[in-house]
Amino acid sequence: MRHKCLQLLLLAAASRADLRREKKEEFPCTSSYYRGRTIEKQNFAAGARGRVAYVAGLEHTGHHLWHEGVFRQPGPWRNAYDAYAVENGSHPPRRRRDFMPATTTTTGHDCADDAKLERALRDDLARTQGDVLLHLPSCSYPCGTPPSTWDPDLPWLAAATEAAGFDFRVILATRRPRDIVQDPYNGFTAERIATLTRSCQRLEAQLRRLDPRFLFCAPYPEAYANATKLSKFLGVDMRPAVAASFRPSKRDDAGALANASPAARA
Repeated sequence: MRHKCLQLLLLAAASRADLRREKKEEFPCTSSYYRGRTIEKQNFAAGARGRVAYVAGLEHTGHHLWHEGVFRQPGPWRNAYDAYAVENGSHPPRRRRDFMPATTTTTGHDCADDAKLERALRDDLARTQGDVLLHLPSCSYPCGTPPSTWDPDLPWLAAATEAAGFDFRVILATRRPRDIVQDPYNGFTAERIATLTRSCQRLEAQLRRLDPRFLFCAPYPEAYANATKLSKFLGVDMRPAVAASFRPSKRDDAGALANASPAARA
């Protein structure tokens, strides 16, 4: 009898181990398997509910107008600030990610962050009713204040959000290069151009890993011209909010260009 009891205990332990293994294989940790892979679009929500909008782009491509303008306007969306804290909480300044090569697959996120992001998104969605879009605030490329800057990890974010069951949608903000590289305080400098070039290379490398169905291009300042298509992409009417937020720029670059260093001109 004692021998049979021991056999039963061993069989029960083996069964529990098999169940744990099956569960792990069915629900892999996003941070452990996404590196180096193309992230395929898997989720397509019927309406806005379940979709998560995210703005990706270099500095000076209109991030603040999206976050502090468009998505602050009244509309069927909610800003997911808790999820934003998870996204950026793994990038302390000491990482100095501004010196990583453009093709790096290093990430500051781990399996715990995957779970935190899912909980934060679900908590934000639970605070809404009806066909509401979640907007996940983002940071530009680069993010932070020099010399402690980093670039967002878009492939991880896409993989983790989709693994959580959400329909991740990226608004890719673009702008004419000359309008991006001008430093608002120091004009055109070689250092500024080099910094943005590095971030541009990283952003390009990350975008190449995403299924194109994740992406919608929004050129600045002509965003309103694409507002109808953007509305269809996100599942909500963005036209009133875009029209109320975007204004033509009155900035004159002539003086800054005249004072640009030879290195910056090159």
